[in-house]
Amino acid sequence: MKTILMDKMNNALQYLNTCLAERAELLRFMAVAVLTRRNLFILGLPGQAKSDAIRRFRSCFENMNFFGYQLTRETDEEKLFGRLDLASIVPGGVSNSVLKETPSYQSAVAELDQLYNMYDTEQDDAKRSVMLARIKAAAGSVSTLREALSMLHSGRPSILTAGKIPQAHLVLLDEIFKANDNALNSLLTALNERIYTNEGEEIPIATISFFAASNEMPNLHNPEDKVYAPLLDRFDLKIVTEYIKDKSARQQILHDKISCSDVNHALEPITLDELHRMQQEVAEVEVPEAICDMMDDILCEMRKENLPISDRKFFGFYPIAQALAWLSGKDSVTSDEIRALTPYLWSVQSDIPKIEQILKDACMDGVAEKIEDFRAQLNEAYSAFLADSQTDKTRALLKFRECLVQLYKNCLEFRTTLPTASVQAAVDTLIGEMEDKSRQAHSATNLTYITLPELEQLQSQMP
Repeated sequence: MKTILMDKMNNALQYLNTCLAERAELLRFMAVAVLTRRNLFILGLPGQAKSDAIRRFRSCFENMNFFGYQLTRETDEEKLFGRLDLASIVPGGVSNSVLKETPSYQSAVAELDQLYNMYDTEQDDAKRSVMLARIKAAAGSVSTLREALSMLHSGRPSILTAGKIPQAHLVLLDEIFKANDNALNSLLTALNERIYTNEGEEIPIATISFFAASNEMPNLHNPEDKVYAPLLDRFDLKIVTEYIKDKSARQQILHDKISCSDVNHALEPITLDELHRMQQEVAEVEVPEAICDMMDDILCEMRKENLPISDRKFFGFYPIAQALAWLSGKDSVTSDEIRALTPYLWSVQSDIPKIEQILKDACMDGVAEKIEDFRAQLNEAYSAFLADSQTDKTRALLKFRECLVQLYKNCLEFRTTLPTASVQAAVDTLIGEMEDKSRQAHSATNLTYITLPELEQLQSQMP
C-alpha cells in the first residue's frame, strides 16, 4: 500500500539517516510513535545524539509546537505545565487565557490599538480631537467587555500554558528519572490520558507523543525505584542507543563538523493535517487472524519465561505493527513486523535477548521444519540417483529430474505462503542447493545442464 503520504514520511526518515549515523531504528520508532500517538523512551549514555535526533525529527514537521526540558530534582509542575494566572483569582480580575479566547474582546482591543496608532501619527489637531473621542468610546467598549468577562469568569483558576506541555505537539523530557515525585506524578495522567489537572480543573493536552531520554534505567527490583514503574509503563516504545561503531560513519560526521556543513536536502515538511491523515492510513492496515494467533503464542511464551507482559501491552500491539507495515508499504501486517516488536515488548533491558529469540522462534514456527523436510527429500533423491547411475546414468538422471521438478514446484508453492522476505530467503537458499545437486548430476552423466525453471517448463509442455 504505497501512498504519497507514506513516501513523504519515508523521505523524511531517509533524510534524517543521512544526518545521523546508526540511528535508523531510533528514527523509525520515532515515526511509529507519532503515527500511533504513543510515547517513546530512549536509553543511552551521554553524547549519543539522543536529543539531537529528536530535535531533527521535529524539524521535519510544519508548525509542530515543541517543548523540551531537562528534568532535575528541583523541577516543579509550573516548569512543565504552566503557572497559575493570578489575575484569574483576584477579585474583579479575569485570566489572560479568557481574554485571548474571547473574539469580541480581542476585536475591541484591536480596534482600540488601530485608533491609537492613527492618533499618535496624526499631525492635524482637529482630526486628533475627533480621533480622541473615538478612542474614548473604544476604550469604554474594552473596559465594559473586560468587566463583563470578569463577572462571568471571576474566581475560576486559570493556568498560563503558553510554551509549556499542554500546548506542545511533541514533548522531550530529558533525564526523566531525575525528576522529583511531584513532577513525576503530574506526568502520569498527562502521558496516559493527555490531561493535566490543576486546582481541580482538567486541562486537555495537545501532545501527540512524549519522548523521554535517560542515561540510566531505574532498578525496578529495588524498592526505592519501584516508584518509576508506572512512569516507565507509560512509554510504549523503548529504544537503546549505542556509540557509533562504524569508522567511516564517524569520519563522515567529523568531516561535516569540521567543515561546518550539513546535508543539503530540500525536504518538504510534513503538515499536522498530513500527519493526521497518515495516522488514518495506518489504522486501515489489516491485521490477519494468523498474526493475532502468533502474538498470543508470544504472550504465553513470554509469561512462561517470566518476562513481564501485561494484558494491556498484549492488546495494544497491533497499532505498532500496523505502523511498521505501513512504513514498508504493506496492506497488512506480516511476521516481519512481529519480529520488529522488541522495542514494544521489553521492560527490563536484560530481557531484550530473550524477547528477540522468542520473536524469532515464533515467526519461524513450522517453517524451518518444512524446509528441512524438503532438504531431506532432495538428499534422498540425490542418493538414489548416485545408486541408480551405477547401472544406467541416463535413466537415473531422468528419474532425478522428475523428482527435482516436483520438489521445485512444491518449494515455489510453499514460498508464496510465507509473509516475510527473510523466511522466503531460506527457501531460496534451498532452491539454490537443488540447482547445485542438479548441476552435479548432469556433470556426472556428461549431459547438458538445464536449470530448474527450464526443466519445469519442459515438463509442463509434455503431453
